[in-house]
Amino acid sequence: MFRWNLSIKIVAAYSGLIALMAGILTTTLYWQFRTANQQAMRDRLLDLLSLTAPEIDSDYHSLVVTPKDTSKPFYKINLEELKTVQAASKDVNRIYTLRPQSNGKYAFVLDVYPTSKSSTFVGQIAENVTPILSAEGNTLSQPKVENDFVQNTEGKSLLYGYAPIEDQFGRLEGILAIELDATSVLQYEKIAAAIALGLFVIILALTVIM
Repeated sequence: MFRWNLSIKIVAAYSGLIALMAGILTTTLYWQFRTANQQAMRDRLLDLLSLTAPEIDSDYHSLVVTPKDTSKPFYKINLEELKTVQAASKDVNRIYTLRPQSNGKYAFVLDVYPTSKSSTFVGQIAENVTPILSAEGNTLSQPKVENDFVQNTEGKSLLYGYAPIEDQFGRLEGILAIELDATSVLQYEKIAAAIALGLFVIILALTVIM
């Protein structure tokens, strides 16, 4: 009887150890996938920012100050650059430029947004200010991407990134902003979580059977 009870305890301890190791393994695999997936998205956004910002003519950009300027050639030339990026990158939710204001706020200059009803006008103050803009928007010197996804007013999860638009003297003329849609990334993470959970359940079931 004593040996039988001891055997049960050993089996239970062994099963518990396997379950614990399986849980750690599947959690680690999921976390590594999640981290790599999000980092790949950040790297892509950094590449987009680094390639697009130099294509914006800072002199033309500085001339855009009122809504009336949207009909001028210097506005349209830079806008076409942004439209090209928007058209070539399906995961770009929105691409636009901002100009820092003396009161610490940011005004829209160029704006490319697929939904016309959500477009902005030149000089409109940006309401959604993310951590990077709040902390260093006026002194931004290189492309930067937010650490976390941000949900916009439409409930869509986005990754925000910014790059400085500098004039020929290296002075900050404006800020390029790109929003990447994180929907597909989050969907992949859900699938990975389901696979990890399924793997854990299978290992647990095999442990019980054995």
